[in-house]
Amino acid sequence: MNQRTRPVLLSLAFTVTSLVVGLVSYAALQAEETAQQLVLGSVPVSPITYTIKHAQAPTECAGSLDISVDTANNQAVVTVKGWMLFGAFGRSETATFEASLVFNALGQLSASFMRCTSVNGSIRLGTLGVNPITAQVFKGVDNSPPLFEQVITGPIELKPRNGRYEIIAPQLLRVSSALPNFELPISLEVTPNQSCTQADAQAIDLTPILQTLAAFSQKVRGALPPL
Repeated sequence: MNQRTRPVLLSLAFTVTSLVVGLVSYAALQAEETAQQLVLGSVPVSPITYTIKHAQAPTECAGSLDISVDTANNQAVVTVKGWMLFGAFGRSETATFEASLVFNALGQLSASFMRCTSVNGSIRLGTLGVNPITAQVFKGVDNSPPLFEQVITGPIELKPRNGRYEIIAPQLLRVSSALPNFELPISLEVTPNQSCTQADAQAIDLTPILQTLAAFSQKVRGALPPL
């Protein structure tokens, strides 16, 4: 992977992570006003499929997203799988992404795995531990060292509320204040099954966001709260 491709993949990884954890707001981290907490995402109890659509052109689709929560074996596992056709720097390509977040019996995140893959390669994001949490980002599928590693305070929690699950991380308020100001040009529509195919998809141009996040990714470690 060359030096030009790396920030693009990192930026795409942050974009996809925003999509994965911002399931209701369709944006990045959202602060909860009534309590000083940070709601990373709101997850439906039942398995659900979203069609990824253009925010400004809701008749056009760009991908699909499947989400489920399994509460067996005295733990909860949030699973996300999907794909999206996006435009970047004058070309279009498809990114596939998957994520698994494992919460223990106390509702605390104990491990997670996210992967985003495009024709340029693959980026993996993972966490281990409850408190502290070790977060790592890798490129490719081999056993190469992480691109970067950060230890942050925990826990990140999964809590039931109003018939859904909320992923809450009050210690990440500092990160939310450091995020660049932008909105993903994406909306999510609940569909009974995967109604968008790659033949139907119209690419969503992420070039401005990728350029912004490429610069922001260089500052992430400084924004994360240390142990």
